[in-house]
Amino acid sequence: MTIKYKEVQEIRREPESVTCNKCGRVHGEDDVLHESSFAHLFHTFGYGSLRDNDTITFDLCEECLMEFTGTFKVKAPYSVWGVYDDVDTLDHGADDGTR
Repeated sequence: MTIKYKEVQEIRREPESVTCNKCGRVHGEDDVLHESSFAHLFHTFGYGSLRDNDTITFDLCEECLMEFTGTFKVKAPYSVWGVYDDVDTLDHGADDGTR
């Protein structure tokens, strides 16, 4: 048996901009879009919860994500290149470049 191949052109969708749901800034229009600088959050509420099986999805830019996590009463673990910092001393909202 002989297999014949044909060439096909792949169609890919790539985002050209992302809007942060918190600050409203549109990233990618006037600057380079770095998808890794965004958190795309998707959550489905469980059966029996107040939002019984509702789904919420939103995007946060890096700045808003770090500001948001800085409000946590119990700090979320944070790793730099796979190494976790001391959660008790980490300042998630630091804007001095030290994280």
